[in-house]
Amino acid sequence: MDVDRIETCKELVLNGLGYAIFPKICLTDADGLYTIDLRHNKDDQPLRRQTWMIYRHESLEMTLNKAFVEFMTEYHQKRS
Repeated sequence: MDVDRIETCKELVLNGLGYAIFPKICLTDADGLYTIDLRHNKDDQPLRRQTWMIYRHESLEMTLNKAFVEFMTEYHQKRS
């Protein structure tokens, strides 16, 4: 099943309707779910996923937004 909200996904798992892969930040101890950290694959290589940053060009007029976009751009260039 494919759902568009993490909370919906969590509820399905809590009701025994499958499993899910999502960020650990979305879980609490109170959820009572069994978890496995997926930091490395079977060859002990770090897991990576393609992530997109979407923003409106006009938002770069705000100093904080511009600084964040620049930081992420530099970070991405260093890791590539």
